[in-house]
Amino acid sequence: MSPDEIRLLVIAAREYSETIQYFLRDAEISVYAVDRADELVEALRRARPTVIAIDCVSPQMNGPAVLHWLRSDGGARDVPAMLITVGKSQHKLSEADATAPVEFVDVPLHQADFVTRVRTLHRAAGIVRPAAAPAPAEQRPAAATGKTVMIVEDDADHSNLVRTLLEAEGYRVLECANLDAFKTAIVKRPDVMVLDLMMPVLDGFVLAEVFKACRLTRHIPIIFLTALHDPQYVEASRDLQAAAFLTKPVTIAHFLVTLATVLGAGADRA
Repeated sequence: MSPDEIRLLVIAAREYSETIQYFLRDAEISVYAVDRADELVEALRRARPTVIAIDCVSPQMNGPAVLHWLRSDGGARDVPAMLITVGKSQHKLSEADATAPVEFVDVPLHQADFVTRVRTLHRAAGIVRPAAAPAPAEQRPAAATGKTVMIVEDDADHSNLVRTLLEAEGYRVLECANLDAFKTAIVKRPDVMVLDLMMPVLDGFVLAEVFKACRLTRHIPIIFLTALHDPQYVEASRDLQAAAFLTKPVTIAHFLVTLATVLGAGADRA
């Protein structure tokens, strides 16, 4: 391993790992990901990280407990770490856990800030990376220019992740709960709607029926993004003339291509 190489181990749920990998795709940082506690030892051996990012709100693992293990039995006592959290005040570190630099990063994650923090932690460990020439500005997909995406999702963490991803691509994003979705669509007129299916009170299918029945919203394409895999739901989405039906977990690349395709098809019909 080159002394200036940044190797980031992400200990997080798959959705966060994919977002971070996407953020760092052009940053010359090697990213390794693990989402299960029983795979940590093998992940450490494979990655040999110079920086570790830990999701404190992962349903599979307790972030501060993972950090404590890394600092004691895990063999990563001197590796700098960042804790991805919903609030710094929620986590207290012992002196043993702070043997190497530790930072808290609040969600939602922001691409430029996250890349800077990874590099700063890398340097803080005494591994100095020469400054790189600025990367050329990334070409945004034509579909993203000036387009607004409305996300209707009852899981705030998942909604924040999707919003962060889309904003990094140049989209404008509206987030709303299902009970506010119809009013938001009428007032804001989004270019496309991404609907969850499993929501309380009004599920995604009911909302889609409402949108299709209204002359002000029936033209807005709908993408269903859901954990439901049964073919009956796919067929129901076709009956509602949905533009796409995606099942979680969906890869970032597939989601972005689907979104761009749907928006492109809408532009062709206009």
